[in-house]
Amino acid sequence: KREGLAREFVNKVQNMRKTADLEVTQRIRIDYVGDDEVQAAVQAFAAYIQAETLARECRRRPAAPDGATPWDLNEHACQIAIAPA
Repeated sequence: KREGLAREFVNKVQNMRKTADLEVTQRIRIDYVGDDEVQAAVQAFAAYIQAETLARECRRRPAAPDGATPWDLNEHACQIAIAPA
């Protein structure tokens, strides 16, 4: 279940990268708000997420970051914001 959440998280970040028209090699920073299941998945698969999305860091925030996009990750609400690193 955690791996599925992590893969869905990566998919959403990749969609955001495309929408933001970032360069293919552009490193990013990810900030997100999610429940404990989302946090557990992101922590367990942090290396995978960072490698797939070219993220230098991926941080959970107590409140939605500015410009965050709301997503449904396998029935878990999550808000994600990305920025160039």
